[in-house]
Amino acid sequence: MLDGDRIEALIAKTMVAEDNLVRGSRTIVYASSWAPESHIRAAASGVLGSLLGHLRFFVSADSVHQAPPGGGVTSVVFRNA
Repeated sequence: MLDGDRIEALIAKTMVAEDNLVRGSRTIVYASSWAPESHIRAAASGVLGSLLGHLRFFVSADSVHQAPPGGGVTSVVFRNA
C-alpha cells in the first residue's frame, strides 16, 4: 500500500515514446498544437497527486533522460519512521 504521508519529496521525469503510444493505445501528445511536455506534466501530476494525497512533488517532461523510450526516472525522499 502506498503511504503518501511518508513521502517528503518526489521528482519524476517522464515522456511518451515518439511512436505516440501508451500501453499500445494512441495518444494526441504529438498531434496537438500544445507542446507534448505540457500534456505529460499535467497527466503525471494528476496521477501522482491522486496516489500520494499531496503535491510535494516535481514533474518534468522531456524526451532527453536516462530511461528507455516512453519510460521515466523517479527519485523519492521518504521518512523511514
